[in-house]
Amino acid sequence: MTKTRLIPLIFLFAGNAICGDTLQVLANRGFEITSAVERSPDTLVVVTCAAYVFYPFGQLKSSSELQTSPLRHIHIRRFQKVQKDGVFQYYMLQFHSSHLILFFDDDKEAERSSYIMNGEIADSHVGFAKRVRIGMTKEEFASVFFVSMPTDRLVSYNAVEFESCVEGIRHIYEFEHNRLKRVRFQSVGSIWHF
Repeated sequence: MTKTRLIPLIFLFAGNAICGDTLQVLANRGFEITSAVERSPDTLVVVTCAAYVFYPFGQLKSSSELQTSPLRHIHIRRFQKVQKDGVFQYYMLQFHSSHLILFFDDDKEAERSSYIMNGEIADSHVGFAKRVRIGMTKEEFASVFFVSMPTDRLVSYNAVEFESCVEGIRHIYEFEHNRLKRVRFQSVGSIWHF
C-alpha cells in the first residue's frame, strides 16, 4: 500500500508566515515532506528527510562506486585538502557545463550525510536517481515526488528547492520554458564554492 501524507503549504509574504490559503501537496511514497513553503510566487521550498535529498545520484558509499553510478560519464579528478583535523580526499567531477565536488565520509560512526559538497548539473547526459533528468517538464518532475499538486501553482514555479531536515543540504531545481534547466547543489558551511 502506498503511504502518502498531505502537507499544507504556507505562503510567505514580506517574511511573515500567513496560514490563510493552503495548498494540499500529496507526496509520493519514499519522499517524506516535513514542510512546504512558497518562498516567493515562483519558488517552492520543500523540507524533507527523504534519502533522495542526501543521495540524488544513488546511495554511493565510496569513490569506487562512481564508475557504475549515473555520474560515470563525468571526468573525475581526486585531490587532497589539508585541514586542522587531517588530510581529506575530495573529488571534483566535470562534464561540459556540469561540475560537482564530492566527499565520501568513511567514518562508520558518522550520521547520515550527503557526499555532495557543492556543484551544478546542467547537462542532460548526467542522470539522477528517481528518473530525474535535465530537460524534463515540470509535470514530469512533480510526478516523481508528488502524487498531486495543483496545476495552477506548478506552472507558476520557476524553482523548486529541496532542503534536508538536517545537515544543511539544498538542491535548487531551476526551470525555464517549463523544462528543468539546471540543478544547483549547496551544502551549508561547505568550504567549496564554484
